[in-house]
Amino acid sequence: MNVFGDPTEGEGPVFAGRAEEQLAVQEAQVDAREREVKAEAERLRRQNESLRLWEGELETGEQRIELVSKPASRPRTAKASVGRNERCPCGPGSKYKRCHG
Repeated sequence: MNVFGDPTEGEGPVFAGRAEEQLAVQEAQVDAREREVKAEAERLRRQNESLRLWEGELETGEQRIELVSKPASRPRTAKASVGRNERCPCGPGSKYKRCHG
């Protein structure tokens, strides 16, 4: 009996057939595993994109909180009252009563 499947012996083609079957099974397993790996890589890519979006939203929210808290932390100064006939402090040059009065 020859283990390499010598066609001159009776068991050679049987051994070669089994080897081909095993090879086909292993190739199918490798293909299935490759598909699983690709699917997992795609899932991780989508999750990464989602996390980046959340990170951006969080950063925007933190910036808004920072902007809102800045005016609150400054001490308020007493505003001088403006007379109705004085120039408006906002700058257009018209009287207060015509601009904001």
